Amino acid sequence: MNQTNEHPGITTVAATTVHITINNTQGAFPKGVLLKEAIEHLLPNSSPQILCALSGGLCLELNQPIEADCNLTLITYQDEEGRRMY
Repeated sequence: MNQTNEHPGITTVAATTVHITINNTQGAFPKGVLLKEAIEHLLPNSSPQILCALSGGLCLELNQPIEADCNLTLITYQDEEGRRMY
């Protein structure tokens, strides 16, 4: 089994890895990683402003586990969708 340590503190195995892309930044994470944890690793300075993320038109909550590769659009209060949710 190939192990990678792309993110400190998170060890992944290739068969149980998901690839998450946020704002052209990609990372490999263990399957089931929480959305909030992925955001904190990929974009640590913006994580406090994030309300949720969109993936394929679906809203993902910050405490939702990510089970498959995805390309995310982050939503903040400055976005129209974010103001509607808040």
